[in-house]
Amino acid sequence: MTACCRRLGIDTVPESYLLNGDGVFNAFATRFLGVNFVVLLSHVVDALESAPGAINFYLGHELAHIHRRHLVWHPALLPASVLPLLGAAYHRAREATCDNYGAACCDDPQDAVVGLGVLAAGGKRWQAMSFPEYAAQAHETSGFWMSFNELVADYPWLVKRVARVAARSQGRSPDIPSRNPLAYLVALFVPRTGAGAGGGGLMSLLVVVAVIGIIAAIAIPSLLRARVSANEAAAIGDVRTVISGEAVFESAAGNYGSLHCLAAPSSPGCIIAYPATGPTFLDPSIGSLVAKGGYERVFVQGDASPTERSPGGVRTYCYSAFPVNAGQTGVRSFGGDQSGRICFDPQGGNLCTAAELPVDCTMLP
Repeated sequence: MTACCRRLGIDTVPESYLLNGDGVFNAFATRFLGVNFVVLLSHVVDALESAPGAINFYLGHELAHIHRRHLVWHPALLPASVLPLLGAAYHRAREATCDNYGAACCDDPQDAVVGLGVLAAGGKRWQAMSFPEYAAQAHETSGFWMSFNELVADYPWLVKRVARVAARSQGRSPDIPSRNPLAYLVALFVPRTGAGAGGGGLMSLLVVVAVIGIIAAIAIPSLLRARVSANEAAAIGDVRTVISGEAVFESAAGNYGSLHCLAAPSSPGCIIAYPATGPTFLDPSIGSLVAKGGYERVFVQGDASPTERSPGGVRTYCYSAFPVNAGQTGVRSFGGDQSGRICFDPQGGNLCTAAELPVDCTMLP
């Protein structure tokens, strides 16, 4: 401990203790009544019996928390530490800094890698561990879920910590992939929970599910209302278009025509001698009466009213658009006839059961 403090430029050697770890591999720094303490759990020491130099990594890591005044600043930063992304990022940055301190305390750079390897493989298996292959697993951390889990956690993925320490011991920059961009967007809605990387996945997932549920509860009704409004606006637009087309047709032919005649006025029985290249009175997509935008269309022709120019014309007509699924694809139905009126039914019923709108129908404002 004294040698590590000297190497790190720490003048006051903190109180240090060895405690029974009960199977846990860990060490921690703490502060009580203005006095700093470093606690090393016994299982770490037992696991590194054949590599005692690696113990210095743990000592240096915890001394960094003291030297960088993490313990002093922790209460002041506590309110901000719950912020999504930023709170967890600050704690990960602290751990990365402390890993650098731990490596600086080791006489052999490989001791730092070994110290972290014990956390990955356990007290015995680390001795058969291939550290280069383990560090190479950092390339597999760029997926959405691994990125998200790390972004809401206080610790970087252990493979990344090993990769960084190993790279610096070789005098090179660590080769670590960037995180999934979508994970940043989702993590932005998750407050810091204080869970370690790889250990807080369930809690983080539950928070995400809760956040998504809240957003969905707010957004879905709004989206449905927007879709209904858009469908209704399109249906009203089609009714107006049919009325306008019929008015122009009547001016040219002296009577009203079928939707087919409005879309193809040069057809037999529509307008005699109408040029095939002449303008039409209605777009074929409306004249086909195909359901669209969540609305069905109906066109009812009245009694025949032939004229010299249009032998197949009619005296009245009624065009109605009503929702396919009332309350879902639309709420109100709409209709128009030769009077130029546009009426609506708040229940979504068909307004054109005859060739004219009901006399008492509610007119659209």
